[in-house]
Amino acid sequence: MRRIALLGILFTLFLFSCGTPPPGSLNSDEDAKAQKGPTISFEPAKAETEALPEEEVIPGRKGSILIWDVNDAHSYLVKKVFLEVYPESKDRLEVVFRRPDDFSTYDVVIRSTTGIQGMVSTAKKYPETLFVMPVGGNDEKEVSHSNNSTAPIVATRATESKAPKGTAYGGALDFYDLDNKDDGKAHVSFSNPRIAAKLLLIWEARGKSWKDALNAARKTADRGPKTHPNGEMHNKKFGYGRINVEKAIKYSGR
Repeated sequence: MRRIALLGILFTLFLFSCGTPPPGSLNSDEDAKAQKGPTISFEPAKAETEALPEEEVIPGRKGSILIWDVNDAHSYLVKKVFLEVYPESKDRLEVVFRRPDDFSTYDVVIRSTTGIQGMVSTAKKYPETLFVMPVGGNDEKEVSHSNNSTAPIVATRATESKAPKGTAYGGALDFYDLDNKDDGKAHVSFSNPRIAAKLLLIWEARGKSWKDALNAARKTADRGPKTHPNGEMHNKKFGYGRINVEKAIKYSGR
């Protein structure tokens, strides 16, 4: 028995001398893990350690163009017409379906779904922003408004090459243009952004005030015997005429 015990001790010493811990020893990594159980690492949830980012708010920017509309489908068409005239402005266009709290951050506000009635007083508060709106609805009838000549607001009308009639008109009308829908009916919603885009091009090219841009547009608008039969500069059915961007930019008169 002593001999067997002695052999066991010698075998154990041999294993230690080889650097291999004997089975069952707590010096063995695997056995230590077995004794301690699985290792669990704990990291606090990200939401507990980092504040969630606030919702990004993009206010109106100086140089922005606002389309204030009623729904996606209609605003898409309004935007499409505007970009046909001024495609380089794509990144500046913003669309909203509710009345903004402040209009001062926009160069142009395009409101194609309602007439100017009720907006003249608002426009007067924002002299550096141009409001472009229909003078009335799609029915060809005369509408009357309070004088808007002192406000930076442009009243528009539509005609259509295949339509026997145009849209509403009146003494406050500034410009008319085609809606280019070719469906036999005039739609002021789509001549309105065309007029707005033309005016923006003129204003930016001339580099002066909106008053200057409007004066140039009015003085150089296309007028002919069908729209202005008596050679008049303005009438209630066609306003000052159809804007000619090139002529307005080059205009040097008073």
